[in-house]
Amino acid sequence: MVNQKVHRAEEVAELVDPGGRSVFGVHQRARRGHERGRPLRSLKRRVSQRLVVLMCLFGLVASACQTVPTQPEVVDPFLKSVGTVADPFVITAPIGFGITKEFLFHTNSPTVNVPVLQRNIFNGWDSTAEALPTLPGWAQPGTVWAPEVIHVPNNPLNSQFVLYFSANHWSHGVHCIGVATAPVAEGPYSALGSPIVCQTDCGSIDPSPFFAPGGSLYLAWKWDGQACDPNTNNPSVINRIHIQAMGSNGQYMTGSSSIVMEADPATWEGHNIEAPGMHVRNGTIHMFYAGGQHWNGSYAEGHAICSGPLGPCVRSSATPLISNTGAFCGPGHGSPFTTPDGLSQFVFHAYESCSNGQPTAGAGRKLWEAHLCWDGNQPTTHPAGYGCLP
Repeated sequence: MVNQKVHRAEEVAELVDPGGRSVFGVHQRARRGHERGRPLRSLKRRVSQRLVVLMCLFGLVASACQTVPTQPEVVDPFLKSVGTVADPFVITAPIGFGITKEFLFHTNSPTVNVPVLQRNIFNGWDSTAEALPTLPGWAQPGTVWAPEVIHVPNNPLNSQFVLYFSANHWSHGVHCIGVATAPVAEGPYSALGSPIVCQTDCGSIDPSPFFAPGGSLYLAWKWDGQACDPNTNNPSVINRIHIQAMGSNGQYMTGSSSIVMEADPATWEGHNIEAPGMHVRNGTIHMFYAGGQHWNGSYAEGHAICSGPLGPCVRSSATPLISNTGAFCGPGHGSPFTTPDGLSQFVFHAYESCSNGQPTAGAGRKLWEAHLCWDGNQPTTHPAGYGCLP
């Protein structure tokens, strides 16, 4: 169990350099050709970006005036940040006056419980503040993994954004899922005093909240059998994904959980699936998920379609959606989202430094971004130069 926690809490670096500059300069290659066949939208984006720059210079929109990132780099085939990020999640959230903005959350750094960044006008990511400055008493610092956020507009103004995270429980010795609320997407969040999910046999990680068709709230997560037995060949340890209904405010569970999918040892997944990323599109519930082992090149990203909010969820393909390429290895823990200008995107982590399909010693996981396109209910990912509608 200890080894697993070391792997999952690996070398997550500081997000800001000693000079206070952002280290998350992300560049979209050929941004002006971003949407093939839609030059008007690209022109509008460039004009709007220039307007924001001018407003920034004249002090009219303080919230948009972030520190200028370091010179971005171009990476093929996908977009990559220059920082180290594990378990990324992006939400496009309202910030007032009809404006929305993208916020990126990820697993703890050595000094920050829940790091949060926001997209800047250069399409990079700037570090903001700590999203969860105070952990609840049950949660062990340095073990806060895979945060996700959902906007619950019917909640009171001070709790319209709800954050879910997992952390090691001091008493139980396994990960449990906690919840926190805030009036704005970037926080700071205030945590509830007790976890809302805690499977004390092996633990619960990777929470992913979603609104099902009809408007009810649900939470998906992984039962972490690997915490009981890290032996990846143990046939009795088949990791699985659960989903359970939540109350209307997203702060408590109702009913009982359902196992919506289990790992298939006969496939590329081996004995492990994890990191559900729930996404509802045109009335269909999609579950992106990772399989294999996140610390080596077997890790990859898959996709399934759920027959309802409590499953079952069925794989849409026998092969992964994203797997090793010449640019990276071990991709997974993906998060689909829609940009403020209406495009479908996908972030995930992967190792950049690889040898023969395996991460090199001491390699860290980087943040990568791709365009997410759809053919009916089947997703595909593409590098820069595409423009995919949700």
